[in-house]
Amino acid sequence: MPNILYMTADAPFNHDTLKAHAANNALGALDIETTWLADNPWVDKPELVCLGITFDGYHTFVFRNDEELVRAKAILEHNPFIMQNGLFDRLILKEFFSIDTRLVHDTMAMQYLLDPDLPKGLEALSERYLGLDPYKNVDYKHILDEPFEKIAEMNAEDVCRTWNLMRPLADQINDNPDLARVYQWILMPAVNNLIEITRNGIPVYQEKLARLTDDTEKRVAGLLDSLRKYTPRPGEGYEGCWPKPTKWKVTQDGPYEAPGIFNPASPNQVRHVLYDLWDLPVLEYTKKDNKPTDTPSTNADVLLRLETHETTGKKQKWLSMLRDYRKQTKTLSYLHAWPGFMDADGWMHPRYKPLHVVTGRLSSEKPNIMQVPRSKEIRSCFGYVDGHKWMKADFSQIELRIAAWIAKEEAMLQAYRDGEDLHTLTAKLVLGDDSPEARQAGKTLNFGLLYGSGPATLQRIARNDYGVHMSFAEAKRYKREFFRVYPGLDRWHRTAEQEICSSGLSRSPLGRIRYLPNARVPQSVEAMRGKRLAAIREGINHRVQSFASDLLLMSLNRIMPELPEEVSVIAEVHDEIDLLVPDGLVLVTGELVRKTMEDVSWLERFGIDLGVPVVASIEVGSSWGELEDM
Repeated sequence: MPNILYMTADAPFNHDTLKAHAANNALGALDIETTWLADNPWVDKPELVCLGITFDGYHTFVFRNDEELVRAKAILEHNPFIMQNGLFDRLILKEFFSIDTRLVHDTMAMQYLLDPDLPKGLEALSERYLGLDPYKNVDYKHILDEPFEKIAEMNAEDVCRTWNLMRPLADQINDNPDLARVYQWILMPAVNNLIEITRNGIPVYQEKLARLTDDTEKRVAGLLDSLRKYTPRPGEGYEGCWPKPTKWKVTQDGPYEAPGIFNPASPNQVRHVLYDLWDLPVLEYTKKDNKPTDTPSTNADVLLRLETHETTGKKQKWLSMLRDYRKQTKTLSYLHAWPGFMDADGWMHPRYKPLHVVTGRLSSEKPNIMQVPRSKEIRSCFGYVDGHKWMKADFSQIELRIAAWIAKEEAMLQAYRDGEDLHTLTAKLVLGDDSPEARQAGKTLNFGLLYGSGPATLQRIARNDYGVHMSFAEAKRYKREFFRVYPGLDRWHRTAEQEICSSGLSRSPLGRIRYLPNARVPQSVEAMRGKRLAAIREGINHRVQSFASDLLLMSLNRIMPELPEEVSVIAEVHDEIDLLVPDGLVLVTGELVRKTMEDVSWLERFGIDLGVPVVASIEVGSSWGELEDM
């Protein structure tokens, strides 16, 4: 049990003791308890419940109000600290309490690198590495209703366990020099930089967002009316799943007009129309626990296939409207949610999660900026700051470049060295057509087959992601020809599969590790075949996607300290870095960002000579949706 010293005005001795501990033991651990669970902390400022510090893993100094924190501000800002999920604690302290702590180590980040699939919570870590029992029994949603002493004891336990976890986790990290370099040079600097990006926020043009929301609501309402007009009456024995109509009216445009009856958000009703009333072919079944059920699917891919190949006339029109309805309602869900994440000035502050995705990629929440549709209309709601431009910097075809280098695929590498467009080259070599129209098919093959997809998966990717339709026989032929043209990729897939199945893990070029025990299941175990193949695909993907993510994070770490003070990094989305740049600094900032992203000489620290040019494209405009090449 930690020894708690409460930092109150009537306990000056405790403040003197804190100063002595801070002076004698430079590295401390810190943990904060707040009311952060408010829906929008940027409007409803979190309240401080308590903050704990320890410099020895036993004596804990607990603060309970802002005034007492001010007395310790010099220590909080001068001494380096270990934190558990420090992105949260440092963000809260800097943004809402004006205290800029030095986050130098993060126990959650260490565990994330050691094994991203294992639980990273403090209780799980302290049980795994310290042999300690669970201890949290606080209702965080109603934390102000809990007795302060109870919260303080938990806060003290949190901070002591964090301090004591540092050594065993650090020892494991240091046992792997590659992981230690990723941790020191990439991950920890990125965590701190992402805190600043969250604080900077993303500007929203609220009037445009309101207009788009209104227009989308009208589109959804119109589509709903049209769908109901063309939806047939439910069959016998199925009426109980639909509200009873006042009357059924056969119309000339038909088949039935049933206002207020059909609910396109109901999979059961959609399924009834498709398979019971219209007797359309069942192309796919839903899955539960990764196993097919006997329930026909109504997912987006099925609807597109039915619309494109299986139906004509009114049924085809109905399917097209249903797909559009789903798309528009999904868009509307974003548009309705975004105002709830804005601060008083109309800026959104996504919280980035660099310790969440197993490949090393970023995700974010409140809002998930990664999910903003790639629609000019929607993305034009972000930006429009007087005297500033939105700048987007992203890597060109970075995963293809990395895969070509890893696989030693000479035809692809030479194309990149010569500055050729790989999508056009693939269309020419595989399809025998280098026209602009064929380029889209070449792009489909490059991205669809990069990780070894089968013909059916290639068909689906081509159809859903690129609007390219091909038969199964064509997909099979294109795949065979693709790997004939690029044999290095095929060799890489087979070699990587053997390595992953043998070791049960995948290692990125920089040393990030993904453990994949299912890959070691013998092929003879038919019941595990799907999981085994999935693990192999994940392992192959990990080597490329993890490396691509680290290239972007390192670019971010190198760019941010060099930017003019007036320039802000406002987002990181997939393979791009987004900045808000004063008009007069666009050219100098663009060149700085491009040069930094394309310079990968830092990889020499990892013993890597990247044998493929890295290209960054810079686009500039008034908003995220109105960008042109710089």
